[in-house]
Amino acid sequence: MSQAPLSPYHPIAVIATWFGCGLLPKAPGTWGSLGALPFAYLIAIAGGWPALLLASLLAFVVGIWASSRYAARRGLKDP
Repeated sequence: MSQAPLSPYHPIAVIATWFGCGLLPKAPGTWGSLGALPFAYLIAIAGGWPALLLASLLAFVVGIWASSRYAARRGLKDP
C-alpha cells in the first residue's frame, strides 16, 4: 500500500523538522536547536525549570513519534 507524498506543511513534517529548521544545510540538528531556543526561553520565563523540563520531555516524546513517521513516509532509515 503506497502512501501519498508528505507535504512540508503536514503536521508530522512540521514537528519532525521543527518548522523546517531541520531541513537547513550544514548541521540540521543545530539549526533545529537554535529554532527551539526562543520557545525554551519563554517557557523558562513563564514556568521556571519545572515547566522547561516538562516541555523538554514532551518535545522528546512527540519528536520521536513524528520523526519515525516522517522517516517512514519519506523512505528514510535514520530520522
